Amino acid sequence: MSIDRREFLKVGAAFGVASVSTKTAASVGITPEETTAQIARYLAGRGYTKVKPVPLVTGHPFNGGLEYDEDETSLKPVTYVVQTVARANDVSVAHVLGTLPLFTILGVKTGNGANEEDAVGLLMGYLTKEADLDPQRIRLTTTKRASHCFPLFEKYGITKSQIRLRPWAEAFADGNGSGYYNPHGHPRKPASESISLEYVLTGGKEIEIGEIGYHSGMRPRVGGLGIERVTMARNNRAMMWSERLGAFKAAVKADAKRQGRPLPLGYYLILGLARWNSAGEVGANG
Repeated sequence: MSIDRREFLKVGAAFGVASVSTKTAASVGITPEETTAQIARYLAGRGYTKVKPVPLVTGHPFNGGLEYDEDETSLKPVTYVVQTVARANDVSVAHVLGTLPLFTILGVKTGNGANEEDAVGLLMGYLTKEADLDPQRIRLTTTKRASHCFPLFEKYGITKSQIRLRPWAEAFADGNGSGYYNPHGHPRKPASESISLEYVLTGGKEIEIGEIGYHSGMRPRVGGLGIERVTMARNNRAMMWSERLGAFKAAVKADAKRQGRPLPLGYYLILGLARWNSAGEVGANG
């Protein structure tokens, strides 16, 4: 599927990366930009302020030189960040609806005095009240270690039948969230137990829309939402990889040029011009 000619880019100087309009021929209804604005208003009304994101092009070999997630270390209490990211390994699942070559994470950190109900309620309040998502379509995936948080979801209409448990050993070894988040080789070495939030679209297609991080016996303080994924849930329609491929290309080029860096290897991988070799590195395709 080709990108509509009317798609255009707005380079966001404040973020140092491209902010992409996603109004294509296939796109209908709410846009990711509108979802971002809605969340920003919601958080501002609760006293949260925005911090500057890190660059999309990192200069680090991890993830093919592309930013993998938000930088939690930059989040102070009662702040949030809107972070543009791309994950090089996602090219292997580009055919799966809802997977995008370029997407945006809304990362948020609650105040030091916040309790568990405040932390869970911040994201769930937005999803069920502001974004107006159907609570019966929300699913949680985590491990038994998160059981102390389960009662907090009940007030938002999430029943035990909507909570799926993974073995802790499996989640720990995987490290990609849905129980434990610690991506292998990540330069910042983020590590936390987690609860992933999924949403079921009409027809049964399920997409992950967010993640809440916590530590056993401690209050969850860091959470994240996928802007495009929340938008898909609001529109009840999964986006396709091809819808953001042009945006990915433009955003990486713009950020590399701004920093005076060469195009990262992950750029070529996601465009199908490179592949992972047996050593887990990016090499020439063909």
